[in-house]
Amino acid sequence: MRLILFALSLLVTTKVLGAGLPEETNLLFAAPNLTYASWANAMGLSGANSDPALDPDGDGMSNLMEYAFAGFHPLISDAQPVLVMDLEAGLPVARFLRRDTDDAVVTPEFQYGGLDADGWSPVVDGVNGFTFTTDSLGSLITMQPGIHSSGFLRLHVELHQEVTTEPNLSFEFPAVAAGTWSEDAPPNWSFIGVSGGVEHVDDPTRYGSSGFGSPLAKLNGQGGDGDQVAYINLTSIATTGSATSAVIALIEPETTYTLTIAFGQRSTGVKLPIGRFGLKSTSVELGNFVDVPGRSLTTGFHDFTYRWKSPAAGDPLIGQPLRIQMEFIYDTVLGGAQQAQFDNIRFSTGGLERIPIENGSFEIGSPTNGVPTGWTQTAGNSAIGIGIGGSSGSQYLWLGPGMEITQNLNHVLTAGEKLTLHYNSSRGSGGGYKRRIQLLAVDAGSYRLLAETTEQIGNNSWPTIRLDYTVAAEFADQQLAIRILNSDTINWSEFDNFRLTTGDLPPEFIDGWNLVWQDEFNGQEIDSSIWSPVQRATSDWNNTMTTDPKVFGIGDGRLHLKGLVNDDRTSDPSPFLTGGLTSRGKYSFQYGKIVIRARFGSARGAWPALWLLGDQGGWPYNGELDLMEHLNYDKSVYQTVHSGYNYTGSSTQKFIQAPIDQYGYNTYGLEWDEETVAFTVNGSRTMTYSRDPAKGETQWPFKQPFYIILSMQIGGSWVGAGYLSDPNYPTEMEVDWIRVYEKD
Repeated sequence: MRLILFALSLLVTTKVLGAGLPEETNLLFAAPNLTYASWANAMGLSGANSDPALDPDGDGMSNLMEYAFAGFHPLISDAQPVLVMDLEAGLPVARFLRRDTDDAVVTPEFQYGGLDADGWSPVVDGVNGFTFTTDSLGSLITMQPGIHSSGFLRLHVELHQEVTTEPNLSFEFPAVAAGTWSEDAPPNWSFIGVSGGVEHVDDPTRYGSSGFGSPLAKLNGQGGDGDQVAYINLTSIATTGSATSAVIALIEPETTYTLTIAFGQRSTGVKLPIGRFGLKSTSVELGNFVDVPGRSLTTGFHDFTYRWKSPAAGDPLIGQPLRIQMEFIYDTVLGGAQQAQFDNIRFSTGGLERIPIENGSFEIGSPTNGVPTGWTQTAGNSAIGIGIGGSSGSQYLWLGPGMEITQNLNHVLTAGEKLTLHYNSSRGSGGGYKRRIQLLAVDAGSYRLLAETTEQIGNNSWPTIRLDYTVAAEFADQQLAIRILNSDTINWSEFDNFRLTTGDLPPEFIDGWNLVWQDEFNGQEIDSSIWSPVQRATSDWNNTMTTDPKVFGIGDGRLHLKGLVNDDRTSDPSPFLTGGLTSRGKYSFQYGKIVIRARFGSARGAWPALWLLGDQGGWPYNGELDLMEHLNYDKSVYQTVHSGYNYTGSSTQKFIQAPIDQYGYNTYGLEWDEETVAFTVNGSRTMTYSRDPAKGETQWPFKQPFYIILSMQIGGSWVGAGYLSDPNYPTEMEVDWIRVYEKD
């Protein structure tokens, strides 16, 4: 029987990471002649509290147990004593389990006399009377009583903090032959299960009848050709599995981390077990892990997204390592062999790097003719004109016909980096204003085009234009430049507020705004705590609504609201059945930004809409803000402001018709404050409506919370009747996500 003589205390040299291991830890032990009495005295135990059998601190361990076992640490020794003081062959020894691990390095250290923070020396075999060897029981330090009768011994534990440069998030290396699989965890990953590895899928129907290319298209371009997926097998005997990545980052303060993983459900064969995933630091889970429901997922790959925002500077978590963690549990209801398949992991942060543009808001210098500070004229007749207009705080650039200015930026391009440019551009009335903005690479003194905006033709507003570009390998190591061109031959153009960033833009990131509410529709059913079905009534927009489940759907991270021809009019005489949701009484907001990503089909009489209504009052005096209304087969949408003032007969409705990608996803947005509502389509401003006190209270009902309505109506006096014979029925509106933001 081994006698544990002593284990004094745990001394932490850096702040402890929750319940896990800090970056550096010192497990401190006293010399072999420390008695229980001296330990109790050092712990401040006196009188009855010093009784070895008592538990004065109420933690379930007696004083004697704490004295003997204070050196436990699960990371290093798997819940066995880290350091055991014992007598072997009449000599005092110290044993600890030296575990081979990617997480930490363990070094025994000693010092004589008192405790001095700088007085520690490593234990070296044959030096200072120590024998330091390894046997079948672990690492062994043998001490000499005449030398080591006083002093201190500790284990110094230091975590590895290296961040992997190849996180292998799409499992495309090493390559596996088509139709085969490896049974080894891929590089920079640790898998636990019956077996696990990487498979090269060559079955075109595995993830659905639409073929391999369609359901796995999202997996392409992620470091390989997209046909390798990771897997972990479970059985009724081996019921748990996990996947843990190498360190992918160190935690930065007040940073939003976004992690999206695609989980695959096969059409036949083994099914997906129950899962959960997120980020962890050492052994601590960060935030709320996301559940993956397993067998209830439909065939195909499904994206699930996790987000966590780190605390402020000074918190113990800052600087600690981040790893991706996935856990799987055998589904006893499903039974049989089960396989977790996952791929296409996307990890990003909200911390973008701003690329400086000198005088990008044209506030350096006073309004005058001439090339602005920081820019160079590279084309055009200077007599026609370049200059700064406006007044201090609201200055802008103006360019004459055929003019262009260029600025070489202090930024070297890297292959694969993502550039995002935002700017404002005036569009004068008359439709004659044209302009382009270009991102360029400087190659041996010449300019090479990276990307450019399309020519913008005017409608008398200042929309925000966005340009995204991922740097191709051929432009790596070249200098970045920006160019502003007025490609018109007659008219002047005006520009302002150029902002350029590099880095990933996570889903919730919009410069200057904080995400405060969202519905990503990633669950397996519509969230009834947010949404209620729209009830049928007599208005044009709701007279075909039904609560029948067949007009609602959710899957693959999207909400589906359907419009159907009613095949059974004996129980319901409506020729069409449509679905709608409202957040009335469950969620509303006042001021901020709302953005909705959606797409919809076209059919005669189809009328999908995304809109807001005021909580209090009757229509139209409570106010209505229409982010999107689409009619029939139009290639544009309507965005409209409704108020009591608009319907008094003294004014007309305020609306705009904005072009869209008719068959693809578009984003529809609204920015709203105490004085203005501004509409956007795909990030570009389309219309602004401002408060005018001179027109009375009914002109501005937008000073209360508004709730959200999503409606897929068919037929009405505005859109026209629905055609039962239209071959495009059934139709539907798909909503990818809804996000609400507040100003920084």
